[in-house]
Amino acid sequence: MDPEDIRGRMVLVPRGGCTFFHKVKFLESLGAKAVLVHNHQPGPMLTMTGPPLHQTSTLSISTTLESAELLKRFLFPPPNLLQG
Repeated sequence: MDPEDIRGRMVLVPRGGCTFFHKVKFLESLGAKAVLVHNHQPGPMLTMTGPPLHQTSTLSISTTLESAELLKRFLFPPPNLLQG
């Protein structure tokens, strides 16, 4: 993912690798408009963990893998949604 492509967009990323908070803060630092974190396996979404997300200024939500697949199907190709 090119950092220049992130500015001003909603970013759809899989969970894992770090806390939700750190993922959102990193993408926020690159100028993301919103962060949609999706589960990496089928089934219910787990609660977003880490420091409180109200410490970020970027809208962030979590969703299931199934919902992420629907978003990819209907909202891609971008201009506003970028898949990470």
